[in-house]
Amino acid sequence: MSKNGGYDPELIGTLAKALIYAAEAYHTRGAIRHVVGGTQLKVVDLSLRTPLSTTDLWVTIIENWGEANKEYSHYKTAPLVKCFLKMSKYMWRMFNAMRLIRNRIPPEERHSLVRFGEQFAGDPEYLMLMWLQYKKKGASEIPETVQTVNDIKSFLQQFGCDQAILNVNQPLAAACLTKMNVKVNDYNVKLAALAIVKAPWKGGRK
Repeated sequence: MSKNGGYDPELIGTLAKALIYAAEAYHTRGAIRHVVGGTQLKVVDLSLRTPLSTTDLWVTIIENWGEANKEYSHYKTAPLVKCFLKMSKYMWRMFNAMRLIRNRIPPEERHSLVRFGEQFAGDPEYLMLMWLQYKKKGASEIPETVQTVNDIKSFLQQFGCDQAILNVNQPLAAACLTKMNVKVNDYNVKLAALAIVKAPWKGGRK
């Protein structure tokens, strides 16, 4: 920024180079609009009426899942209650985008997708937001109350991580993360199919 608050043209190139090496920076318009505009600055409506496009929401799912996996790589030997806390920021953002985009997928195509809402035990968006609040308050792991342990188990059940349910003080198994990845990829498969259906180029179905 220049002294008068505007952008200094001489520093634009430097900023662009810095972003290349900024591991924490988002790289797509969708992730920036969703995370910065929606969850941080709150200038973008994140209700089901959100102006964010399907593509915007899709790429923020992909970026935030990548960031969550990066956190997992740092804490994969830590107890699950600590690992989930570290992953909570990116996973909450991912699940928020999933919930918004799920409503745009035809009802008959949603049966295999992650479920959201109070009527479902283990609502992943709600639980990750709750665990993120613990993190913001300085906690190093999810507190082990009866309720939080049950919440973790309900969350894991939605992803078929039955072995992880046995002991939340053990590390999150790579096999469980793989099952979670399958659920994330379900969105990619459904959205890719919708993109083909709407494809304007020759050969695309309409």
